[in-house]
Amino acid sequence: MLEEVKVPASQVIVQTALAYLDKGNRAPTVEQLLEPLDGQAPETPRAIAILLGQARRKLENSNKFDVCICSVSRMYYTSFQDNPPKNEEEALRCIPGGKLPDRGPNRIAGLYFPKTGGDLIFQEWVLRYARQGMSQTELNKCRIERGVKQKVLSRSVAPKRFADYWVEFFGEALAPIFERQIGKAVERLTHDAEKTGKPTTV
Repeated sequence: MLEEVKVPASQVIVQTALAYLDKGNRAPTVEQLLEPLDGQAPETPRAIAILLGQARRKLENSNKFDVCICSVSRMYYTSFQDNPPKNEEEALRCIPGGKLPDRGPNRIAGLYFPKTGGDLIFQEWVLRYARQGMSQTELNKCRIERGVKQKVLSRSVAPKRFADYWVEFFGEALAPIFERQIGKAVERLTHDAEKTGKPTTV
């Protein structure tokens, strides 16, 4: 008798999130994502936040899926799901964060696949996670490249906007270097797309 292979909970959430995306739901909630776990889902907000983080990283780190994705807060569902944020300040309210990201309106409440045409929520989410430090520079560059490629981030805004953010944390010396790196990546993606007729995989 074959032994049943147990699928990791994070992989179940990955499959569930993609299934909702296929149905046109770009922001499945925690409740929707945990439902297939059939009573085996974690119960504490912190444990749920960790599990969703694992699933999100699997999605964004795999070229197999090639998707832009971020986490959203309870505030997104209560105030901005039907009326998208109009500025950066409103977009920040949609992002889980702070010292207690598993509590209150900043609690992680779902996963979010950003829309094309410049998505403020995804833009501000990437900017916030850039705070994690120099060790995350390459990861954030890949997020920006993919966001530009999929037209989630503005090609004209991304290099300067993200370089300005880098100044705040790492000083004037790094910002021009980072801006050039992103600018070159954006130019390469645009050139490849125009030459081949299809986007380049990041």
